[in-house]
Amino acid sequence: MAKIGSLDFITIDWNRTEQGETLRTITRPGTNGVAFQRIGRKARPITARTVADYPNAADCETALVLYKQLQGTLVEIVDDLGNAFNPVAVLEVMVDEDYRVNTPSGGLFGGNYIVQATWVLMFTNVAKVP
Repeated sequence: MAKIGSLDFITIDWNRTEQGETLRTITRPGTNGVAFQRIGRKARPITARTVADYPNAADCETALVLYKQLQGTLVEIVDDLGNAFNPVAVLEVMVDEDYRVNTPSGGLFGGNYIVQATWVLMFTNVAKVP
């Protein structure tokens, strides 16, 4: 089971890219070679796909609202293996599909309503003020 913030998912599919030192190249006309300047630790935005099931249409609609409420916040993400990543910025959430299945099998709730979403995320390095 995976989590984004307080929301549970059957799975999360992502290729995470954590922060690393970022360099800028410095060149001058008429000069051979190149120099580099460190400009800080940064990460690129990544996409993650989630799948969740819900027991009824009302819970499904509530989940869609909760997904959007996470947009613009910092959350903890727990992947399918139980590894936790914190803090991660939720830049955007897009629901790809939400549909009903007649005979559910497995999942979190054994629910008839499936939601697949794409999340745009970015690893951050936020210092917490005591």
